[in-house]
Amino acid sequence: MHQNQDPYRPPRATLVVDERIAMKAVTKWLAIGLLIAELVLVGLGDWFARFLPPTLQEAKATPAWPMPSLFLPLSVIGGLLLVCFFAGLLGIIRYKWWGRLLFTIFWIGDLLLLPLLPPLIRPALEVSLSELTLLAAGAILALTWLSPVSQLYVRVPPSPGA
Repeated sequence: MHQNQDPYRPPRATLVVDERIAMKAVTKWLAIGLLIAELVLVGLGDWFARFLPPTLQEAKATPAWPMPSLFLPLSVIGGLLLVCFFAGLLGIIRYKWWGRLLFTIFWIGDLLLLPLLPPLIRPALEVSLSELTLLAAGAILALTWLSPVSQLYVRVPPSPGA
C-alpha cells in the first residue's frame, strides 16, 4: 500500500465501474422523469392557463402566427419531432442506439423551428417546469454523448454469421 492511499477507500478501478453504473442509472431516471414532466406539462396546459389574467388568456387562445402560410408545414414537422421526442426517450430508457439519435434530432429540430413560431404566453409555474425539463434534457444529452455511458448507445453491427 502506498503512503498516501486511504486504507478505507477502494481502488480507483472499482470507482470507475461504480461511476458508470451510477451514470447509467441517472440517465435512465432523468429520461423517465423528463417523460413524466412533459406529459404533465401537456396534460395540465389548460389548467396552467387559469393563472393568466383575462387579457392574456384571450391572447393565448388566438396566437398570431408571424407567417400563416407556414402553419401546416410547421404542424407536420412539429408532429414528426414530437414522435422523435417520445420514441427517443423510450429508446434512451432502454439503452438503444436509435434513442439517442432521435432525441438529438428532436432538440436540433426544436431549436431550428423556435424562431418560426408565434410568441408564447405562459404562466410562471409552467415556465418553471419547462425550464426544469430543459435542464434534464441537457443532462440527458450530455450523459448520452459525452460520458462513459455513451458507449451503451453505440450501434453494434450484426455479426456476419447471424
